[in-house]
Amino acid sequence: MLVHAGRALKQGAHLVDVAERAAIETAVAALRAARSGDDRDRIHEATTAVNRATEHLAEVLMDAALKGALGSRRATEILGER
Repeated sequence: MLVHAGRALKQGAHLVDVAERAAIETAVAALRAARSGDDRDRIHEATTAVNRATEHLAEVLMDAALKGALGSRRATEILGER
């Protein structure tokens, strides 16, 4: 999860504002710290916090990927491919 969150942040840093990037980085750091211990509840909470912090980033990355993939194709072209 930490690798994926870091990769997503690196790829999509320009798609989110500074506050959101900071929130993601803070959540990732908290998860790293939690993983160094053996408190399962703390690890679970930190994992959930990373998921929540990266939800919007995942959405905008998906939107950007779809826009890139679809590019200049017309809706009729896309819908006609069913």
